Amino acid sequence: PAGENLVLEKQGVFAEEVMLAYHGDTWSMHAGKFNTAFGTGWDLGAGIWGVDFAEDYEVTEKLGLAATRTFASETSGQHTLYGSVYRADRSFLSGSLIEDRGRLRLADGGTTNTKDFESYTVSLTGEDILGMGGLGYHLAYRSHAHGDADLNAVREDGFAASLFGVVPIGGLEIEAMTEGAYINNAEGSFDDISYLTLGGT
Repeated sequence: PAGENLVLEKQGVFAEEVMLAYHGDTWSMHAGKFNTAFGTGWDLGAGIWGVDFAEDYEVTEKLGLAATRTFASETSGQHTLYGSVYRADRSFLSGSLIEDRGRLRLADGGTTNTKDFESYTVSLTGEDILGMGGLGYHLAYRSHAHGDADLNAVREDGFAASLFGVVPIGGLEIEAMTEGAYINNAEGSFDDISYLTLGGT
């Protein structure tokens, strides 16, 4: 109605990641609510729309445990092995403040929405490989259990591979990336989805 205050209308506040973490010299662990290390396009994509499609396969707001182990040398660069087990967050943190988006329930179904920690992601990420500063890669696999409420669903499998780095062209330096992702039985269905992201700045 005329005169009504619409400032921050339909805007809410929620916690995407809340963790306890330990970082050693070559390894780390964290537990709580987190986003898993599957894909890089949603983070490294360039431009206003560069991350939009890649965000479709980003894995966010999961409850569980994750660990990393890093191997590094001057010639081969730095390589980080990552692993995590998780399920969908159904705690009070799945809700929101101001504008209520509702809490996730087990009866809502959906991949990873299980009683136990039946879903996992493993990945390997490299930076400054082969002595080439700025050149990196990411390889990842995820396996998501169908929700306990989804009687006709199947387990989802996902694969992602990316290459990124700084490419000198004449007097310019192009920060470029490319990533392909393939999701088998997406969201527990019998549909397969493929993504290809190319970007540069």
